Amino acid sequence: MAAFDIGQNYTRADVQETLNVPHERRGGNWDTGYSEYEGAFYVFCNIGTAGRTGHDYENYWDGNVLVWRAKNGSNVRQPQIVKLLCGNLPVHVFYREEDRRPFTYAGCARAIEIDDVTPVKVSWSFDTEASHRQSTPIAREHSQEILQPDAKPGWRTKPNRKKIPLL
Repeated sequence: MAAFDIGQNYTRADVQETLNVPHERRGGNWDTGYSEYEGAFYVFCNIGTAGRTGHDYENYWDGNVLVWRAKNGSNVRQPQIVKLLCGNLPVHVFYREEDRRPFTYAGCARAIEIDDVTPVKVSWSFDTEASHRQSTPIAREHSQEILQPDAKPGWRTKPNRKKIPLL
């Protein structure tokens, strides 16, 4: 897997070149927030500014935690979202505070809180060392429950809003 340096700036094209993404697989999800490629996720987000499409997802930093929203219409039962959040694949996060500027690499992230809202809202923590596999963010025994609309009542924080339990 390609190495990115925390705090360094990269364009989407830089990331794709580093990963040797074939030209015919560029665009699409690579241009609209997050993409899976060869066993890892790559998240590109704006902080405090709207992106190219005019959407402002109200992403923000809460100390060292990134509070991020997935694409409009996303929910915790979508296969790609489950895969993104289950902790089995590394999630590389790139952010920027001005539209059209390069992204800064924040590091490999793990979900520490997931709100079952639309779009999905995730709080990401960043490991400064080692791999994503050392701490699995979603308890394995609950992974099937994420896909169930009738999650345990204790997970509810507001009507029609559930928090997914994390380790």
